Amino acid sequence: MSKNYEAAIKKIELLEDELNQKTLELDQRYETQHIMSERVKNCARSLDAAHNQLQAVAVRLEYSNKQISELMQENKALKSSGDEWFKRAIKLEFDILTANDGIKKIQSERDSAIKMCERL
Repeated sequence: MSKNYEAAIKKIELLEDELNQKTLELDQRYETQHIMSERVKNCARSLDAAHNQLQAVAVRLEYSNKQISELMQENKALKSSGDEWFKRAIKLEFDILTANDGIKKIQSERDSAIKMCERL
């Protein structure tokens, strides 16, 4: 029985060693899982911060796009107004040239009339 007893003790010691090894592995895995869990939490917090920043950028971008649209409309209106003033300036220039031609015609007729009167 002593051989059986020694074999049983040996078996128990091997099982205890194996159990201790498995316990150590389990502890290491638990620690690894805990570290990874903390990293995931940190990543989630970072993602929340990044998400908030992206939302703020989206709001600013929307506001900027609205301002750009308003400025484009204002620019279009000013360009149209500028085109209208340019057309008016050209018309006035044409009217001035027409008036100058009329003045020259009248002066020419006057000069002709004066010459005619001098001949008489």
